[in-house]
Amino acid sequence: MDTHYGFGEGEQAWLVCSYGGGKRVKGRVHDGHEWGQYMDDGQREWWVKLASKLAMCDLQVREIKSRGGSPSAWTATVNCE
Repeated sequence: MDTHYGFGEGEQAWLVCSYGGGKRVKGRVHDGHEWGQYMDDGQREWWVKLASKLAMCDLQVREIKSRGGSPSAWTATVNCE
């Protein structure tokens, strides 16, 4: 998943990483897909104030599938200019 964020002139930009959660809350199934599921209990947030001269950031989220049925790992990378 790739997402582009642009910031307006004079707007304070923040990088917020939200992760964790130990309990999966089920969503509703419609047409064979589950919608609205989320993680709860123990979520963490990390806030970083970005320099005011930055105009945009590109976020890349990738899933790294493991072998043998183990849970996948996820990575997030952000590049700002």
